[in-house]
Amino acid sequence: MLIIAPFRNTTLVALILYCCCTASGETQTLSTEPGASCDRATAQTQDPQWFYGGFVDAAYLLDFNHPSNDLFRSRGTAYKVDEPIVNIAAAYLRKTTSESSRWGFELTTQAGQDTRIFGFSATAPNLPGFRGLRHLGPTDVSFLAPVGKGLTVQAGIFSSLIGYDSLYAKDNFNYTRPWGADLTPYLMMGVNASYPFTQKLTGAVFVVNGYFHLADANSVPSSGGQLAYKLTGRTTLKETALYGPAQSDTSLEFWRFL
Repeated sequence: MLIIAPFRNTTLVALILYCCCTASGETQTLSTEPGASCDRATAQTQDPQWFYGGFVDAAYLLDFNHPSNDLFRSRGTAYKVDEPIVNIAAAYLRKTTSESSRWGFELTTQAGQDTRIFGFSATAPNLPGFRGLRHLGPTDVSFLAPVGKGLTVQAGIFSSLIGYDSLYAKDNFNYTRPWGADLTPYLMMGVNASYPFTQKLTGAVFVVNGYFHLADANSVPSSGGQLAYKLTGRTTLKETALYGPAQSDTSLEFWRFL
């Protein structure tokens, strides 16, 4: 995909190379939508599938003003002008769960400018080991427990249950991410469990290390839940609640409810 977008006195040329395959080699669309973990339980009766692929998102911004600091804006994506830049490059391997093979996993490695900013807090210190962890996208293990219609438990780094926008520009309609998306977590680190009550309604609960998964605001985890309802085959309505401390003082009076 080649994108040419004019800004004021600036022209952006972006190139996205993307490949996604199943183990059989058939090209498929792999959803990286935040909160997708709640939807996976509805496919529990299918045979397990293997997905693998990767992509490179690179851009060149030509600024006719040629600023001396070569900066375009204070964001993680395409922040440099007058020089080529790799926003993000990633590769992944994923195995889904099923009744015949109850264990699954995701492994995603990534690099690029976007990984230097997302997942961190503007005020809280960084999590120990953040330099290595920032190079991991969704990386987790999952288990489909034989409980009722199937309880899916997932632990590790997984897509956020808050928001619909993806860290990866290829998944977003306008290529770039909206401003508000950078203020919500793209990924979460902890454990979640989802259960399909009906074919349309799925519920989930989760416990995570904090609002931004690479920030170390305190040692008290946050928790929450989500209800996801499929209005149509193409439309899903989700409501998520999060409760926990977001600062060093973990007194209950300072806990935040979202």
